[in-house]
Amino acid sequence: MTVLGLFARHRRPRPALGWVVPVVALGALGPIAAPAAAASPPEPQARTVSDPVPAGFASWDQLFSLQTSMNATVRQVRRLAGLEKVSGYAGAVASPTARRVEIFWNGKVPEPVRDFAARSKIPVDIKAAPYSKVELEAAAKVVTDQMGRSTGTGRITEVSAAPNGTGLQVQVAGAPRVAGMKLAAGPVARPAILSKVKVPVDVEVVADAPQSLSGRWDTQSHAGAYMRNMAGPFGAGSCSTAFSIGDGKAFTARHCFPAPDTRKTVYSGTGGRFADLASGPVTSGSTTMDAAVIESGNPNFFEPTMWRGASASFRDGSGQTVWQVTDWAMAETGNIVSTSGAASGELRNIEVGRKVLQYEAKDAAGNDVRFGPAWKAKQVNGTAAAGRGDSGGPVFTPDLRRGGVTALGIISAGDVPVACPEANPNGRFCGSTLRFVDIQDASAALRQPIMLRAEDGRVRFEMRSPIDSPASQLPTSGEHNDLMSANNGYEADLEGGNTTAGTEVQAARGEAENPNNDWIFRDKGNGMWEIETAHGGGMVIDHNPDTHRTHLVHSQANNTNQLWSFQGVGDGWNQLQNGSGGCLTADKEGDGLGVWACDANNDGQKWRVG
Repeated sequence: MTVLGLFARHRRPRPALGWVVPVVALGALGPIAAPAAAASPPEPQARTVSDPVPAGFASWDQLFSLQTSMNATVRQVRRLAGLEKVSGYAGAVASPTARRVEIFWNGKVPEPVRDFAARSKIPVDIKAAPYSKVELEAAAKVVTDQMGRSTGTGRITEVSAAPNGTGLQVQVAGAPRVAGMKLAAGPVARPAILSKVKVPVDVEVVADAPQSLSGRWDTQSHAGAYMRNMAGPFGAGSCSTAFSIGDGKAFTARHCFPAPDTRKTVYSGTGGRFADLASGPVTSGSTTMDAAVIESGNPNFFEPTMWRGASASFRDGSGQTVWQVTDWAMAETGNIVSTSGAASGELRNIEVGRKVLQYEAKDAAGNDVRFGPAWKAKQVNGTAAAGRGDSGGPVFTPDLRRGGVTALGIISAGDVPVACPEANPNGRFCGSTLRFVDIQDASAALRQPIMLRAEDGRVRFEMRSPIDSPASQLPTSGEHNDLMSANNGYEADLEGGNTTAGTEVQAARGEAENPNNDWIFRDKGNGMWEIETAHGGGMVIDHNPDTHRTHLVHSQANNTNQLWSFQGVGDGWNQLQNGSGGCLTADKEGDGLGVWACDANNDGQKWRVG
């Protein structure tokens, strides 16, 4: 396999290509300085991209609308799975072409999960799994301890857990004579060094390890722009920028900066310095997450925007458009996504597969580095999913409701060599298989919120902890979250979506994409928080001291009945203590949330935000 390089690009707004989604127009970006002729690669020929819509869908809009609802359904199941101390959840598949969500579970399925599946607007099939996600990740630890060691047919370069809970998949690289061969799952055919793994192992042998994708041009304030970490000839140390996180910062790939961070400055295609590396490596044991933060000296430099369309090699900006980043989400197995790296431009119809726990790839200096976690995805028709110079660039889907794009991840590495999309690739590597870091994993690990453009045109910041993390982190002020109790997964729900003062806040079964379960947490200082309904109007959850129930009231300064503090009670749960005394309590479905004497053993008083 060959690592894909990253290329940034310079683009000007142009009519969008491909999916019919409203373009959010931006002002002209101004003239772009041409690089010296000696540094320029041959100009590729223009190309027309046409992606047929999968069977059964009238348009790409229809497919992505369904996929968004399916992902919200999986998210709710994961949250309910968190009610168990030891969850039997194994994984999920949310393929829009199947039109059904598949949930895989080891053992007895909890009643809240079964109830939600029965009520879901999206059909949900719950299937038995021989192993849980927790069991497979424990087995994977045995494999990752052997990463880089020879198996007799090559060295282990990747390990992932099957989303259906059937076992592990291990990739072995470095044996061209048996590339493409698959060894049968089970203990008989597996390499001897995997003999201690107690679950089925599917071993895939490939010619070489995944390659980091590092590339192109001039306007770097939008995701998908060209960057390089040395001021040398064209292509040297080239990568792409990813999504803005505000305050003059943006994401990119960690491998674009070779250890020990000797080249921290990044330049545009025309050689202008625009940012510096601003984060250290995020490691877990011997594994590094392939995500990093770059920072400009100008706090307003990076915008909540992204390049789409043709690559940066089209120096006149033809075929390139700027889109607002209006939402972000976690990818799911079976999803259809797109990449927009600087070198390759926009590449689509890429299907997400397994979540890879660890994989080995080379950094910008050619050093073997163990990365993880990341999603593994492949282009459905076997064409390019990303190429050299795209590393660090954005992975996304259209946000149909808001007319922008949804941020999903950061391009990391690729393999399975195929032709690049441009007519004259000049020796550039492209691959049909891709690894990308989930945007939510990067946000949580680097403690950085995602910068988004709200529907009213204002900028907002959002940050969420990974759904399957038990940690009881506090919310980020201003972010949207559901509020779920440990009592059957009942959520804080605004009855009927009524924002009139005095409307009861009740305990209800959670539903995917239900705005009545959506709350905005606002930090009021001194450890106290306001909880405002996402319906707007400045209405917050208030403790009625006469009834000791909760209702909506306009936000009032220094009203202790409207202030809540988080008190950890273990296993990722918090009590929400009211400023006037007592703890928020979900008693039974349909009843108003109470504010009763605090009891750390009462499941109705244990809450998680997410």
